[in-house]
Amino acid sequence: MITVKKNARPWRRIYKFDPLLDVLVIVCVVTVVTQRLLRSVPQLFPGGALLGDVIAALALSFIGAWFFNLLVIRLPKQRDKGAFVEVSGKLVARFATTAVGILQPMATEHGMRPPPRQPDPEYLSELMAKVSPMGPAPMVGFQGQRYNWIQFTDDAIDRAIALKNRLTPFFPQMEAETVASIAAVENCTLFQTIKLQVASGPITNPDMTVFESMYFDLWSACAKVGDRYLVEVAPLLEASQRADLDNLNGATPPPEAEGGRRWLWSARQER
Repeated sequence: MITVKKNARPWRRIYKFDPLLDVLVIVCVVTVVTQRLLRSVPQLFPGGALLGDVIAALALSFIGAWFFNLLVIRLPKQRDKGAFVEVSGKLVARFATTAVGILQPMATEHGMRPPPRQPDPEYLSELMAKVSPMGPAPMVGFQGQRYNWIQFTDDAIDRAIALKNRLTPFFPQMEAETVASIAAVENCTLFQTIKLQVASGPITNPDMTVFESMYFDLWSACAKVGDRYLVEVAPLLEASQRADLDNLNGATPPPEAEGGRRWLWSARQER
């Protein structure tokens, strides 16, 4: 389980250590200092002094490039990220709970414990065997119709796509790994399959096992987004502002009591 230190404090807002570039620049500094100190020592082999000068020159070039990258790219990017992280962080956390937000109402409706953030294939197999695709889900549309679990999933996917669109302006401030993990969620097969199932009308499958692998892929992709949230976003936030993803904060709440209504976030046509 990936966690974030509670005392990951202010320096992380200003600078993030790069295990490749920063280690290399340290090696280059040591190389240049060593070469300067060895200038007064007789060369161990012919051409050794010249080789040392070439290596030192290359090291100095890398040090200069490192400072340029630091001052022109890394620090401004980190500053911009810090300015937007409170808003973008909430969106990333909500996006990361897409799969759990779908599975949690299913689990509650069928008497199972809430799903963990990290995918559990045995848990999912048990849950999918209990859920009927056309069974009533805890959501009612504007026209008063009760949603089934296929429609419920479809609505959650629509909300996830809307969240991703709201996140897009923040992509330049995010690490490439985070952007890729967000894109991987939208590329899950379940996104397209559920749309086709909704358009094709009622299905006769007695349970959701036929969709099990697709839900698992979505769950796995969302877990990676949550991991990126804990690695990249959470350290930039105060402890009180961090979403506790492992305790399902931000996930869709359990279904309401029978007869309760949960309105959709946007107008939808009656299915």
